[in-house]
Amino acid sequence: MSALSNIRNGLNSSGSSIIVGILIFGLVATFGGFIGSSGSLIGNDIFSVNGKSISQGEYSLEYNRIYNLLNEDQNEIDPNFIDQLTRESITYKELNYQSAIRAGFNLSEQEINKNIKLDQSFYVDGKFDVDLYRGFLSRLGMTPTDFKEFVKSRSVGANLTNFIEKSSFLPNFYLRDFLNSTKQSRDITFVKVDLEDEAQKENVLSDEIDKFYQNNKYQFIEPKKISYNYLSLNSEFFIDDIEISDQEINEEKEALKEAFKSQKRISHIEISYDENSKQDALLKAKELNEELSISPNKFNLLVQNFSSDLGTKNIEGDLGFTDGSFFPEEFESEIKFMEIGDISKVIDLGNSLHILKLTEKTNNSLSEKELKEKITLAKANDKLNEILLSIEDSIEDISLDDIYSDLNLSPETVTSESLELFINKYSDLDFLDDLDQNSLSRSFGPYDINGEYFIFKILNYENETFKILEEVKSDIISEIKLTKAKSRLKETIKIKKKELLSNPSKFTSYAELQRGNSLLPIEVTNKIFLSSEEANDAISIEARDGDIYIFKLDQVNRFKGITSNEEIEASKDYLDNIYKRIVLDSYNESLRDMSGLN
Repeated sequence: MSALSNIRNGLNSSGSSIIVGILIFGLVATFGGFIGSSGSLIGNDIFSVNGKSISQGEYSLEYNRIYNLLNEDQNEIDPNFIDQLTRESITYKELNYQSAIRAGFNLSEQEINKNIKLDQSFYVDGKFDVDLYRGFLSRLGMTPTDFKEFVKSRSVGANLTNFIEKSSFLPNFYLRDFLNSTKQSRDITFVKVDLEDEAQKENVLSDEIDKFYQNNKYQFIEPKKISYNYLSLNSEFFIDDIEISDQEINEEKEALKEAFKSQKRISHIEISYDENSKQDALLKAKELNEELSISPNKFNLLVQNFSSDLGTKNIEGDLGFTDGSFFPEEFESEIKFMEIGDISKVIDLGNSLHILKLTEKTNNSLSEKELKEKITLAKANDKLNEILLSIEDSIEDISLDDIYSDLNLSPETVTSESLELFINKYSDLDFLDDLDQNSLSRSFGPYDINGEYFIFKILNYENETFKILEEVKSDIISEIKLTKAKSRLKETIKIKKKELLSNPSKFTSYAELQRGNSLLPIEVTNKIFLSSEEANDAISIEARDGDIYIFKLDQVNRFKGITSNEEIEASKDYLDNIYKRIVLDSYNESLRDMSGLN
């Protein structure tokens, strides 16, 4: 994949091709894109970095690259946001380049030309197209010298970044100190402020309940509801009433014989011959046939040693299956009388001799029980289809009660089910969009739902209503109490902190608490291990469930054991990568702080 293609797909090249791939090209994608379709970009500088002017062409390349990266999901993105990212990206790359030059990094003219020619996007029919290259530069408003400087700046800057990454590593004693710090434990004293408990201490007045109800009625809506009868049918309902005669079983048996011929699998030994070798071939075939009559288990060995059919000799001479019509007549007339394991006589096809073996035979016959089950199911399906067609033809006029009576079945009744639940259960029903009071007492169906056929009768339809106050009173009281408790939480925390510091003995203490403990929520544990023992204060943190934990760090217990070399090696790559990122971020921030941007 070319560097140009990499940029289109939001990819970064690595190794030697990082020069071309990381930052440089968004080339063909800019034709008719952000650069525009008319006019030249020459002389249009956007801003400068430490006195170095950034041209409109360079800006457009980076803008287009970032736009494509961010717009993979076809979402509209604020152009001002892309502009800000573009300026930041160009600034850091340019600062990196300037720093690299001061550090002695450089790229020769020959290397720059080589990198430009590496990109296949400038190639037509396998050759570098100078006109395509010049046309691209013309659209950017760049001379060849400008573009080479652009390539050089991005390449040299990338080399410096690679150098920093490769030269940044953590010595083992730092790794050991880090691992030891992760193994420390801590002693704490804490109190948990349970929000639900605090809420139960609050009092709620009647007028507060009434006011909340009136202001928040939309929270207490009784959804649309539906009551209905339904009947579900499948072929199994009719199986017990079906009788099968002996004549039907015999007719089905004959039909199966006619429709499904037995399949036989054949292997062979082939001995080819011409006019001069026929007698020798015939003698060899008869010899093999006699040997097989004594030791039929040698068939596969003789195939491998003597068969002239290169296509089958390594698969035990297997020719596949026949139903009596696949192989030559000379074969089929012999196969007709063979059973599994039988060896045929020598068969002459005119230019080759063959010895056949029947290795497998399919059995398409069914027992009387299986035939009866097959016929019964077919009759049950016919009966079901007959009834469904009858219902479908008369669904507007027929009463569901009549259907129940005719089939001697009892319907299922569902009362006051939410319409949302009904729709979720039966989402594909065509009458759902028009369901209202006019649907009452009407029958709908039949509908195929997961292999069963449903007929519905709508008994009642209830529109949305507000729940009465008595139904929701307990919920309102709980909500008001919780709101009051939250409003007093700041003062509650302040009081608990004072009590914790002045009289810690009345609260819960944990000694040698580990990072991976299950006693406290993870967010609380993280806060404890981020706290300094010099703080000497009570610290509060809200858990995800809304409860507040207030703790005092009593002691940090340093790890006094031994951290093995195996542990150090296991953590080395992870910690080195974090350290490299910190070094690069720090380096970039330093460049930015020392730069002059206009």
